[in-house]
Amino acid sequence: MPNTAKHARICVVGAGAAGLSAAYFLKQRGYENVVVLEKNGRVGGLCCSITYKSRSFDLGANYLTPAYKEVLKIAKEVGAELYSEGPGQVYDPFASQPNKPVFKSIQETVMQGTDLFTYGGAIARFYWERSQLEAILSVPGFAGISLHPELTQPFSNWLAEKDLSCLSTLFELPITNMGYGDLNEIPTAYALKYMTIETFTTLVTYGAGLPLGWPKRFIDGFQRFWERVSWGLEVHFNVSIKSIKRGATINVHFLEQEQILDDFDTWEQNLEFDYLILACPLTLDVLQTFLDLSPTEKELFQKIELNPYSLTTYQIPNFSMGTPVTNVIPMNQEGNPWFISQQFLDNDLVAFYTRLPWEEDLIDWKNHASRSDRRDEVIKGIQATMQNIGVELDDQFYSYDEWPYFPHVTSEVMQSGFYDRLEALQGQRKTFYVGGLLNFELVETIVEYSKALVEKNF
Repeated sequence: MPNTAKHARICVVGAGAAGLSAAYFLKQRGYENVVVLEKNGRVGGLCCSITYKSRSFDLGANYLTPAYKEVLKIAKEVGAELYSEGPGQVYDPFASQPNKPVFKSIQETVMQGTDLFTYGGAIARFYWERSQLEAILSVPGFAGISLHPELTQPFSNWLAEKDLSCLSTLFELPITNMGYGDLNEIPTAYALKYMTIETFTTLVTYGAGLPLGWPKRFIDGFQRFWERVSWGLEVHFNVSIKSIKRGATINVHFLEQEQILDDFDTWEQNLEFDYLILACPLTLDVLQTFLDLSPTEKELFQKIELNPYSLTTYQIPNFSMGTPVTNVIPMNQEGNPWFISQQFLDNDLVAFYTRLPWEEDLIDWKNHASRSDRRDEVIKGIQATMQNIGVELDDQFYSYDEWPYFPHVTSEVMQSGFYDRLEALQGQRKTFYVGGLLNFELVETIVEYSKALVEKNF
């Protein structure tokens, strides 16, 4: 077990939601020597925000619901303010014709093929079924999930077993359109970890067009929220870790670049720590570049899959989508946008979320030629979609980013005991793991897990 002395030296690798929340909770418990190493020149990880025409736009994590209890507590402490986003709509690419786009309300879309009595009854049954699983799913992490095969099967199977398939389109909005995969791909445990009672209530009321004020966004953007958190922590930017050797102590060898006014300094450092918290991507291609992996770590981390997506923004003057959020359902093939966001209808920046090929070889992720080809296909898909809506776009986008999103395992791997073996690694070789893989790729669940790990082990 870790040294509970408050002077214990702790290294956190990664300044995203997982790393910063772990460091934040360690500081709350009185730990004085916590160092966060970040490879980029900013904090936030997949929480990425930009400013355009004096407005903050999220290019990564975006929404908060009443389920974000831990994040909302931290936001209150650091003074990060929120606002409520307006209603959403659905664009139907298959019913639309050139210059005659078909837009529908969310309620109309999710109830297609059913009736109000059937739909209302299914909502009530979901509340019951989800409440019966609260004792299992409210515990941070997935230890013991293999003992519940009904939760390791694909979500679409679970819905069918519970006679809830009429809610499939409703669940596609936050699950599939937000990058977590088709309902017949995502294991039920992931989907229900996300879909808490509070989040489901927000989904239903938002879809019905009820003005209850949720979901919300940070006024200054999600990344800026994490910047506020980082102000009270020791974070080193532009760090290139060369090696981490774990023995009696943790030896971290890295290069660090720092800019002071117009001067750039780069220096090499070797620091020793008592404990290591890995809050970076827990994929084999990342970890094997610097970490002395054990055979068990190699075996487990090579099983991780990703759902990569891209986020592209365009400046489209004198245009309005009509609502801040436009879901594309039924979804077109990969390469076309599945979600369109115009955060501020009086601002001409429009964001397009596009899922990239799920079989993408991680090694090729860094290959410039492959990235260029993917980007060209994404742009073509956006142009085709907007042309159908009646807007001609050229190739000059405003920003383009690719995110290796949603680290997860398949239903079969989950059922085989993956998470029991992963949790058993916590604390071995003075190493701990946090992040989306451990408790689902959602900022709130990531923060919940970091808090639970710190409270249990420190």
